Amino acid sequence: MQIKTAIIYGLLLLNVLPALAQDKLVRVTSATDLYDGARCIITYKTSAGYCDLRMKQHPNYSSDSIQMMVHSKVYTTLDELAANTIVFTVKEAEGNLYLYDSQRERYLNEVDRQQPNYTVLNSLCLLTADQRTTGIVQIETDSETYLRIGSRYCKHHTSSADYRLVGKTNSSYLPVQLYLVKTQNPPSTLSLSTSQDLGDTDFKGDVVLERTFYNDCLNTLVLPFAVEHPQSVFGSETVCYEPQSGTDNALTFRKMAADERLEANRPYLITGTFAPAPYRIADTQVTYATTQSDPTYDMGSMRLHGVYQRQQMGGTERFALYKKQFRSCRKVSNLSIEPYKWFVESDNANSKPSVWRVALKKELSHIGH
Repeated sequence: MQIKTAIIYGLLLLNVLPALAQDKLVRVTSATDLYDGARCIITYKTSAGYCDLRMKQHPNYSSDSIQMMVHSKVYTTLDELAANTIVFTVKEAEGNLYLYDSQRERYLNEVDRQQPNYTVLNSLCLLTADQRTTGIVQIETDSETYLRIGSRYCKHHTSSADYRLVGKTNSSYLPVQLYLVKTQNPPSTLSLSTSQDLGDTDFKGDVVLERTFYNDCLNTLVLPFAVEHPQSVFGSETVCYEPQSGTDNALTFRKMAADERLEANRPYLITGTFAPAPYRIADTQVTYATTQSDPTYDMGSMRLHGVYQRQQMGGTERFALYKKQFRSCRKVSNLSIEPYKWFVESDNANSKPSVWRVALKKELSHIGH
């Protein structure tokens, strides 16, 4: 029986993944998950984590082609495991699948003294008995996946540190798990900063925003993309307010719930204790053309005007937020507003004080004079 439980393998050197920062590990639960060229790892999961898979010389054979599968360490995460275990490549030939180590040019299969050439395909390294109908992976329950190689099943001993090819019903061994290693392209990153105007943009990926916020002060914010969980981005102790209504001399803002979505091109107030910059917003769509008008939000006779290109404010009938006051810019000679902020304009000539004070009241923020 020892002949049948051994594994044919090439050299003892390990083929490990150099880095999995951009890789995703997906558990194989069906034969259809596998395909020619796929990379995969074999592991046995314990209560402590995931067992690696390594090869060592079989004591009953002099040939270094015949190796034993063992585990030497348990890793708490799949990423740690994948960086320290053997990675196989799935090869397809005539509709059948095989596990292959391309670095050592050996197939994973059973021992057979009559077929010593383990660099070629044969029935002992076959993963699929009849194309994809029964397949490499046989699912018995939701938690057990049986990996068949040749005529036997790859399983792990219940108490010792070895993998074997054994009969499916052998109760001394338990099923292993097979994971696909799916390479993902590094996420694209768009860097935005209040020191640089936003140009024509059609982008999908991660956005990194460089912006200075002032703790415990009101800060204006407008962004050309949505933020699903603002507290996760800007800090757990921040609070956002959205515009609700306006009169000739007051603006009312609603206090938003924690992690309530911020919509694209909509002006907000944000305050509290901020996390350090920069701020990363993952998997975001940004679409903007410099030919389009900057976003505005009307509240009665008031207009909240978002800015994506720096604008001069000095000597204008505009109001810019400074700490907890909107101050008139008409008497300021040199003042500009940075991208991703907003200012206030009023259509009512009789409602233009020099200072608008801001007061926060539970669920509402009132801006008035």
